[in-house]
Amino acid sequence: MKKNGGLHLTDHDIFATSAVFQYNDRIDRQAIGSMKLQTYAKLKKQGGGPDREIVLVNMSIDASSFLPRANSTLNDFPKWIIAFIRTAELNNANYVKLGPGDEPVVKFNRNKPFSLAGTEMAQLKNLTRQAKKNISEVLGLTFIPQSEPSDSEFFKPLEMGGVAHELGTIPMKRTDTATVYCLEDDLKLRDHEGVYVCDLSIFASSPEANPTLTLAALSLRLSRETLMPLVLPDASSLSDSYVYVVNHSGQKIRVFVGNRSRIDSSSQNQDLELGPGEYGQWKRKAGVTEAVYVFRLAFNSTTEFITDPEFQTSTGAGRSGRITVIP
Repeated sequence: MKKNGGLHLTDHDIFATSAVFQYNDRIDRQAIGSMKLQTYAKLKKQGGGPDREIVLVNMSIDASSFLPRANSTLNDFPKWIIAFIRTAELNNANYVKLGPGDEPVVKFNRNKPFSLAGTEMAQLKNLTRQAKKNISEVLGLTFIPQSEPSDSEFFKPLEMGGVAHELGTIPMKRTDTATVYCLEDDLKLRDHEGVYVCDLSIFASSPEANPTLTLAALSLRLSRETLMPLVLPDASSLSDSYVYVVNHSGQKIRVFVGNRSRIDSSSQNQDLELGPGEYGQWKRKAGVTEAVYVFRLAFNSTTEFITDPEFQTSTGAGRSGRITVIP
């Protein structure tokens, strides 16, 4: 893997600033409550150019935050935090390897030291000042102290690994880079057959956003486009006289396919319990759309199913010769 650009890693590039405040009318704290706000900012890159960097902006007002809170004599006051998350490329100087006694050794630093200089940081400082001004006016509050940190202390960087999204040790192929990669774009291990990887290690860079949703989408694509053909009959052998249903829900389900085609053999029309990754098939009249009833497990049970079914309504569901995927 090392020769293909593996065993390096990175994490989000995160930095933040915070302050305590008090409401001008103390009763407003209870009336307004806690808030978490999130948006994106587009920054003009240093040196100009048409491309703009997208930065994720997280702000909490009197609310819990993923950032650690330092002890302070003002801990009883509500706290305001604004954090910025930037994309981070893999740092080739970072590594994971086995040391003496097969103990893991990790080197984990930013691509370049954190700096408050530059056009981008100036824009984020102005955005922060404007956010504080707007919050103060709209919510009727006063920051303590009212003076802002010096330019050299304006933002504090979060250490690498601070939000547990370390990634990149087995990067997948990218369209905008050269040939250094470990995984093909279908997540197959390069130069190997039958080996696929799907976890945070596959990211070729750290995005500005939480990568969990992207990872979930990649895992669904892998299971449906790559692994499902290994479980189900080959598409060329699917019969127009059968409805096929595969369980991708991650839990056991019970499935029944409705009998509009008036095939009355009980052996062909029974409901089936399907475990994760399993499939069932029902004989049906070719070309007739059938109703697919899906019964989920009852809450906190591994054996009891709820009595009210869900109905599969996606395109092609319940149609003879088609594969119906239950998510």
